[in-house]
Amino acid sequence: MDYIVYFDIAAIFIFAITIFLNFNQKNLPITRNTVYFLLLSNALVASVLDIIAALLKGNGGSTQRMIYWIIQCMTLTTTHSLSLFFSLYCITFVDAQHTFSPKKKVRIITLISIPYTIDLLIIWLSPVLSQYYTLGFTLDSTNHYQRGGIFFYFMYVFVSLELANSIYIILRYHKSMTPSKIICILSFLAVMIISIVIQIFVPRLLIEFFGVSLAAMTFSSYIQTPEDYIDSNTGLFNQTAFITIANKLFSAQKRFLTISIIIDDINFLANTFGTNEINKCFKTIADFLDKKSRYAYIFYLGQGKYSLIIKPKFDVEIEHIVNDIQLKFNRPWPIGNIEYKLYSTICITECPMDATTADDILSITNLIAEDSRYKKNIIHARNIDTEVKKRSAYIEHILRYGIEQDRFSVYYQPIYSTKEDQIIGAEAILKLRDELGKNISSEEFLPIAEKTGTILAIGDYTFKSVCRMLSEINTYAYGIKKIDINLSVAQCLQENFAAQLLLTREKYHVPSQLLNLEITEIAAEQSPEILLKNMKYLSDEGIELALDDYGAGYSNLDYLLSLPFKMVKIDKEIIERAYTEKRTNDALRSIIDMIHGMEMSVMAEGVSSLDQVLWLTKCGCDYLQGNYYSKPLTQEDFLSLMAKIHQNPRFINMP
Repeated sequence: MDYIVYFDIAAIFIFAITIFLNFNQKNLPITRNTVYFLLLSNALVASVLDIIAALLKGNGGSTQRMIYWIIQCMTLTTTHSLSLFFSLYCITFVDAQHTFSPKKKVRIITLISIPYTIDLLIIWLSPVLSQYYTLGFTLDSTNHYQRGGIFFYFMYVFVSLELANSIYIILRYHKSMTPSKIICILSFLAVMIISIVIQIFVPRLLIEFFGVSLAAMTFSSYIQTPEDYIDSNTGLFNQTAFITIANKLFSAQKRFLTISIIIDDINFLANTFGTNEINKCFKTIADFLDKKSRYAYIFYLGQGKYSLIIKPKFDVEIEHIVNDIQLKFNRPWPIGNIEYKLYSTICITECPMDATTADDILSITNLIAEDSRYKKNIIHARNIDTEVKKRSAYIEHILRYGIEQDRFSVYYQPIYSTKEDQIIGAEAILKLRDELGKNISSEEFLPIAEKTGTILAIGDYTFKSVCRMLSEINTYAYGIKKIDINLSVAQCLQENFAAQLLLTREKYHVPSQLLNLEITEIAAEQSPEILLKNMKYLSDEGIELALDDYGAGYSNLDYLLSLPFKMVKIDKEIIERAYTEKRTNDALRSIIDMIHGMEMSVMAEGVSSLDQVLWLTKCGCDYLQGNYYSKPLTQEDFLSLMAKIHQNPRFINMP
């Protein structure tokens, strides 16, 4: 045998192993995996046919010649199908098919199908027309494969069009992928092209499928991994998988049901039992729910929220499934060495009647988790306050275009120093105006911004606005010694957020000592490792860090001990209670002494009267903030106030 088939033999083994590894694990049952399976299976079959075609070379009768014609046509068909399946895979990989309009779908299908159809016609008409014209390829008298005329190269032109479409899809939707995955998928494409080119110029070296097989194995290791869709702690599908499957069902205009399970008091449980024990409990719940996988796709959405998308044929079982889940949650769950009763709410959402996108379902789930009005055993989404949902959707719309439509403004609420007996700075407070020019309270729009991800752009806008203001004035002349800026939970979860803030500070040449970043306890709970790294980075650069809203939740002393805070802001509700309740008053004094003992300063929020000022000063508070001194001011009014204070240090703005 003069053909070198060893590469094809190796390719067969590699493809077989890759298929086994890729589908012998829990993977998301969506179009992407189906197309990838077809891509690998097609390449495996092509490798086998390539070897068979090589073994059938030589003289033979008419029957063998006919068989060889068929085998050769099948080999070329599977070979040229690789580019088609890869193009389809690229579309499903970026989940672009859900974004296509009907017209665009027709255009994409046309661009893919026409070259492929012409390819097939050239391949399968070649034996039919061989006696009259060599179309794509022919067989000589000894059954040796011979390339044809110009139509042979047309086939590879059409293959190139398919591959060009793949490149376009990847570049067009590159924002939905990480850089490493873009490099990996383009590398797969490059290996495929190089292997094809080598075999075109060295036809006796059957290297094409060997190159593709090696690329496929690497591809499976970095791209086709369950981590994209599987929650590492529970082993269930994650929120990304939920969005993908739900939106696919919506796109197909199918009716389906979801069951959401929301566990109450997650923060309390984490602070009481510890994060590790709670994660073990969540895994136990996941194992119980996973037994329902016959009826539904099971997802863990994070923060004690689970969801089941009921498979269409099991809609009639919904009552049985809900009763089974409710019965289980009525019993204690093991947490550490004890059994604890978990309180939960079960929400049933009928789609598309109650929701029209995956985001709608997630919004309903988050609303139940955040709003005490919906803490019930079982609730139907249709019974949730539609006005609340409409209001949330309206605010989401305002937030989406808020920055480009100039709807945000940064206000400044003055901060009073009890030691210096004057106002020395302010807290930057973001305000949002709706389409009628009315203010939307931060308590209303910030949770929605956190949920939708717009909080990152908002946080960046606020920080830049403060830095720009400080860079445009002589802070010494105004007596401004610091500006407090709140950081969102989402910002704190970004690994590079400290570096981004410092780049902005350097751009505006703002001294580090003028900036004080406020971080909530919730942010400290979410990802302490990332937060600690970023906080240390900021602290080393001289930026002051404050723990905001201390006492609002289940205050954890560990945060004060392990994170480099320089100031603690006592929540205004604690201040109000301590002013009227002796027990809370005594506790507040002890907290202030403890914070001072750790060499940190204390700020009290919500100060509204002179009596509170005198009392909090006596308690040892270093800074005071509230409407007694001033409500939040526009930048112009704040600077005007600071100018008056600089001229007359005894001047204090009071309503």
